[in-house]
Amino acid sequence: MYNVASALDYLHHHCETPIVHCDLKPSNILLDDEMIGHVSDFGLARILHDIVHDSSTNQSSSIEVKGTVGYTPPEYGMGNKVSIYGDVYSYGILLLEMFTGKKPIDNSFHNSLNLHGFVKANLLERIFDIIDPILLPKRQEGGRRMNDTCNENRNGSLKIQECLILILGIGIACSKEYPRERMNISVVVVELHSIRQNLLRTCIREVWMAPMMEEKKKQRHLIHNLALAVTKQVWMAPVMEERKKQGCQIPIQPLTAIEPVSH
Repeated sequence: MYNVASALDYLHHHCETPIVHCDLKPSNILLDDEMIGHVSDFGLARILHDIVHDSSTNQSSSIEVKGTVGYTPPEYGMGNKVSIYGDVYSYGILLLEMFTGKKPIDNSFHNSLNLHGFVKANLLERIFDIIDPILLPKRQEGGRRMNDTCNENRNGSLKIQECLILILGIGIACSKEYPRERMNISVVVVELHSIRQNLLRTCIREVWMAPMMEEKKKQRHLIHNLALAVTKQVWMAPVMEERKKQGCQIPIQPLTAIEPVSH
């Protein structure tokens, strides 16, 4: 999704004249061999220079730009002209769909509820309930999803949760009802880059720390076994001494490690 945002940023702010895609949706995002997203199908695209300066296009509106239901911004349905804010709305809906697995016209939405409202209502309290299970395939005992794909470390899990909240927050900010309230796509690029870097650092740290944590775990088990063995010998010493005084033959047993008791 970072690559898609970068493509929109280029179209909106770095071309000689701004270009609006007008039909951003999952089927128009193509992945290459390196899983990099590319925006495709510019059949409905509009050049804002033409819309602004050509008097013959003063009536250009959503009537001409059909788009796709669910991804088309609400202002197009009210006859407003094409703008870069419309692409931002479509991007926000696309982002929410990618992480929740729900389409903007999902049958589970009733009355006035939509994808934007659904995610916004559940973002903080039920973040892992609204994330697509495919992205979080593992579960802990009791049914709670494993939210750390790098390691079952609590700090890493919290970092993953924080990143998910930030990403869906961007989707919500981009898909607001009023165009001028939506997040600028250039800001989206910066925010997503920051989230990706933080996530990569967390994963790298967890992978790097894994061997050390495993070694510490082995050392703890060894110390535990030795402590149990020594405790056994200390506890048995008076008994063995008493039997020795009585002239009993005491078999010599090797000092063996005792498996720790599972809790």
